[in-house]
Amino acid sequence: LESDNRRNIYISGRYKGEMRFGDSYFGKTDGSGGFVVKINSERSIYWHYTRPNNEIRDIAVDANEQVTLLSGNKLVRLSSTGDLKWEKNIPLFSAYMDTDQVGNVYLAGFKDPNKSGNPPSDITLMKLNQEAEIIWE
Repeated sequence: LESDNRRNIYISGRYKGEMRFGDSYFGKTDGSGGFVVKINSERSIYWHYTRPNNEIRDIAVDANEQVTLLSGNKLVRLSSTGDLKWEKNIPLFSAYMDTDQVGNVYLAGFKDPNKSGNPPSDITLMKLNQEAEIIWE
């Protein structure tokens, strides 16, 4: 659950089968996955976004109402209107994420020992810019 400066609310979670918010339906009757719904201050659904067969583990909203999702080993950025801007693989697992007001992304987690050669107990902190390019780690 997140909110922005305009009092919009962002709800994320998992669905199994078809899901309904008000008059809006999404998902498939035989599918499951993660979702995000943006609800405006009048409690109307502005948009929804689904990730079939994927869990959404974390969500953050920046000052421009861009939504960043952590879904498996992917970082996903949605525009303020719910359109996909980018999706990037991240070299971390068991990660946690947040954004700052300008849309930079901060990640904390463990590097994948199969990719980095590091033992899985090494905690890694990363800062990525608005296009998910690593600034520091």
